[in-house]
Amino acid sequence: MIEILLSNIDQNATNEEKKNQLRENLQILILKILSDKGLFKNISFMGGTSLRIIHGINRFSEDLDFTLDRKYGFDFLKTIKYIQKTLSKINISYTVKIGGKNIVKFAFFKFPDLLYELKISNLKEQNLNIKIEIDIDPPAGAKKEVTLINKFYIFSISNYDISSLFAGKLYAILFRKYTKARDYYDLLWFLTKKVKVNYTLLNNAVKQTEKKDFKIDKIKLKSFLLDKIKKLDFNYIKNDIIKYLININELELLTKRNFEKLIIENFD
Repeated sequence: MIEILLSNIDQNATNEEKKNQLRENLQILILKILSDKGLFKNISFMGGTSLRIIHGINRFSEDLDFTLDRKYGFDFLKTIKYIQKTLSKINISYTVKIGGKNIVKFAFFKFPDLLYELKISNLKEQNLNIKIEIDIDPPAGAKKEVTLINKFYIFSISNYDISSLFAGKLYAILFRKYTKARDYYDLLWFLTKKVKVNYTLLNNAVKQTEKKDFKIDKIKLKSFLLDKIKKLDFNYIKNDIIKYLININELELLTKRNFEKLIIENFD
């Protein structure tokens, strides 16, 4: 198993890059564990790590985000215990904290000593973390698909399609209470790909969480996004995203001018 975790880790990379690569290998392992248990009949993979693993976005991600699509036969605590049991069987040590509110459940896994044992960190106490989060009452309207993953193993998962991922990202940008640099890097990626928006999912998310029953369309979305870009601190965005980027030259593309141009092109 150590050989698998070390797969695709560039030995010439920086320790920060190796850490990101190792975390991604663990994320793929956890996805396979869930697939082997048949849990993707109940849940769908979404979020930034989905963009990375399925669609190849050029940045690393930290969390594994899911939605609960079929409640019958699903138990969050049993699911986490199954992951724990499987990790223990293959001699991967961890600690886990389980929590969350009624709508979102999470399990925060820490992998102590792993970075030190694999000589990625000189600090024995430095942890590698992965948060697993499941929205048990997601807004309606997401489009799902089944994807075959071929990374170390071949297995299948259920996941949000690209238009639904874009809707989720737009909702986060518009209504998150703080600025998250990864949101804007992802927005640049979606815009350059000219991805269509799942407006049904976007509006259902707004109605569910913000209690605002107004319809976001292309015209309103363009206005909202341009307003966000005007207020954005691009130095903060660049400084915060750099540790996750595979190609740091992309930092130069994170400019107000590029965003405004792409927003107008995509939503005119």
